[in-house]
Amino acid sequence: FMSGDISFADNEFHGANKLVTFGVERPFDFVFNNNDRTLDLNSSKLKVFLSLSEGIKGSLAMTGLDLVRDGRGIPMTVDSSISFAVTNDGNWKIKGDEVELSYLWFIPSSPSVGMKIEGENGSLRVKDIEIRVEDETLLSGKADFDLASRAFTMALDNRDGSGDIILSFFKDDQYSGLVRARNIRAEAFGLSDMYCNINLTGRASRLEDISLEGVLEVLSNDIRTFAIIGNSITDGKGSTTDHQNRWPDEMSFYLNGPLKEAVQNQQMTSAYKQWGVLNLGIGNNRVLSVGFGQPAKDRFDRDVLQQHGVTDVIIFEGINDLGTSRDGKTTARSVIAQYKLMIQKCRRAHLRVWLATITPMKGAGYYSINHELGRQIINGWIRLQKEADGYLDFDKLMRNPNEQLALRPEWRLADALHPNAIGYREMGRYAAEFFKTH
Repeated sequence: FMSGDISFADNEFHGANKLVTFGVERPFDFVFNNNDRTLDLNSSKLKVFLSLSEGIKGSLAMTGLDLVRDGRGIPMTVDSSISFAVTNDGNWKIKGDEVELSYLWFIPSSPSVGMKIEGENGSLRVKDIEIRVEDETLLSGKADFDLASRAFTMALDNRDGSGDIILSFFKDDQYSGLVRARNIRAEAFGLSDMYCNINLTGRASRLEDISLEGVLEVLSNDIRTFAIIGNSITDGKGSTTDHQNRWPDEMSFYLNGPLKEAVQNQQMTSAYKQWGVLNLGIGNNRVLSVGFGQPAKDRFDRDVLQQHGVTDVIIFEGINDLGTSRDGKTTARSVIAQYKLMIQKCRRAHLRVWLATITPMKGAGYYSINHELGRQIINGWIRLQKEADGYLDFDKLMRNPNEQLALRPEWRLADALHPNAIGYREMGRYAAEFFKTH
């Protein structure tokens, strides 16, 4: 029910009112100007402006408006800004700059839907739909609604472009339509080529008929996979031949140890997480220029982003750029710029991204005061930046306590640049412990 006071002054109606729904008071004020026929309604969460003099036009803005408060449905909040106009001949137009729906489910991750609305006369178009969970876009697309035929179509693509969902409904004597989901992967499930024909009849909207063709593929949600782009230190120069003891191998062994033991003891349960580690290191590879293979800036899309199932990216490159540069400071700035581009690409692909500090090189042929200055610039930026999800501090781990610009002597090769098998083991163990809590 609604209660409040209405007053009239200066040819305007003023109101201070309360709307009570589900026992919740929602105060609002309104002003109606009798001269120019405008209505201005304002509450803490709702703002409406209407002009009635030449047709109807106005705007609607809602912020955090609770649409369901009875405790039995799904609470939903709305943040939106919509402008609309209806002319005297009955034609209408509507445009919503941004509509944001947040579905406050009783689970830790609350999905939200953002969209833009446009329409005129007999059609309504919903563009730029984004369904997000914790700022991660799961699905995006558009929708169309024809008021004359009461037909509705929505098409959504999943985040990596490999699948889509299409909903089509129309009103004849009953609601009927088609739902198609092709190769859709979400956090805990996947749909592969699923088709549903739906007919809804009666006021109760009873689901009368469903036919399902294709496959429902359940995908694991307890696997985390790292793609590591790097150089010879990641490729494993100095590791033991055929012993699989590069630092990414060691990281995998330490992460998957509990899982392996559980399988061997036939005690496998869902409590054991699986970890995948992709070693994309190439000896003498560089970020900016050609050493061996394409530079990281050029191979990143193919070697990292086109991998299936990757959840995390580790960027551990740059020492070969510094060691072959003429100006360490200039090279450092260029490497950092490429780091930023790679991070942005990971964000657009909804992948977690991690950096790794460049390891010490004093005593190696690469070392010079100029090159060391570049290394310090890069490592300093890595430690202070906020663009990535975090960083592995291999520099701090591997440095000699007595000479911090050099590798620990017991953990390195004679070239003073590459770790040995013991050093790789320590790097892998450190990375594994880091990612158990990150």
